[in-house]
Amino acid sequence: MNLNSKSLVAFAIIFVIGFAVGFVFKPESDGKESSEKYPPMDEINKSVLDFINKKLLKPGIEAEIVNVSEKDSFYVFELKFSKDGNTIGYDSVYVTKDGKYLFIGKFDLSQSVEDEKAETSIDIENEPWIGDQNAKITIVVFSGYECPFCAKFALETLPKILQNFSVKVVFKDFPIREEVKAHEAANCAGEQGKYWEYHDILFEKQDEWRKNESKFIEYAKELGLNLSEFEACLDSGKYREEVLEDKEEGIRLGVRGTPTFFINGKMIVGAKPYEEFEKILKEMTQK
Repeated sequence: MNLNSKSLVAFAIIFVIGFAVGFVFKPESDGKESSEKYPPMDEINKSVLDFINKKLLKPGIEAEIVNVSEKDSFYVFELKFSKDGNTIGYDSVYVTKDGKYLFIGKFDLSQSVEDEKAETSIDIENEPWIGDQNAKITIVVFSGYECPFCAKFALETLPKILQNFSVKVVFKDFPIREEVKAHEAANCAGEQGKYWEYHDILFEKQDEWRKNESKFIEYAKELGLNLSEFEACLDSGKYREEVLEDKEEGIRLGVRGTPTFFINGKMIVGAKPYEEFEKILKEMTQK
C-alpha cells in the first residue's frame, strides 16, 4: 500500500505498510462446521466497520460503508470517511468472501462513489415497475435481495420517492451471491399480481429466508397467493434465465454492485439517502 502524505493527513491512518496485507477479523470458530459457504453479509459488514474504525483510524475519524460490490473472489467495500460530521474522502477495501481477510488499497482523494454517465439504453419491457407509468422520470434499479443497502433503499427511501415525485421505478434483478431463487420467487409472485408485496417481504426478512428457502412458500401463503401455482412456478425455474440475463445486462452497463440506479439514464451508485435522490429528482423535474 502506497499512501502519500496528503492521504495520511486526510484519513489519519495509524500505520502504513508496503503492500496489501490480510487481516483476520472474523470471530473465532466454535469448532463446528458452518452450514453456509460464506458468512452472512451483515456479519461481514459489521466486522469490516469494527476493524477499520477500531484498529485503523484515530479517534474522531469514522468510516461508513456506502456500497458493496463483487470483484473476482472479493467483496469491494466502498467507504466514506468523516470527521466532525464532515465528509473528508472516500476509499475502498477488498474483503475475501469467507470473511477472513481484509486488504487495504491505495487512497485516492479524488474518488467518488457516484459515477454519472451519459444516457444509457436499458431494456425495461416486461419488467416489474411501480409508480406512474407515464412519468417523465424513470428510475431503473439493479438490486439484489440479499443486499442490506438495497433493503434500506426499498423499505425506507423508495416509499418517500413515490410519495413525493411522479416517477416510474423499474426493478432489474442483480443477485450478488446465491440468492437467484429469491428473485425467481418474486417473479412468480408477480404472476399473481403481488410482485412488489413479495419484493418488500424479501427485503424485510433477509436474515430469515437466506437460511431457509422454504420460507418462500410461507411468504406466498402470507400474501394469499395460490400456493400450487406459486410452487409450480418456482420449481420449474422458468424465471432463472431472465434473472441472470438482467444481471448480465447490468454488467454490460457498468453495474458492479448493488444498488445501482439509472435515473433517466444517469448512473447513480449506492444507497444514497433520500435527500440526495430528492435533489436529483427536483433538478430533473425543473428541466
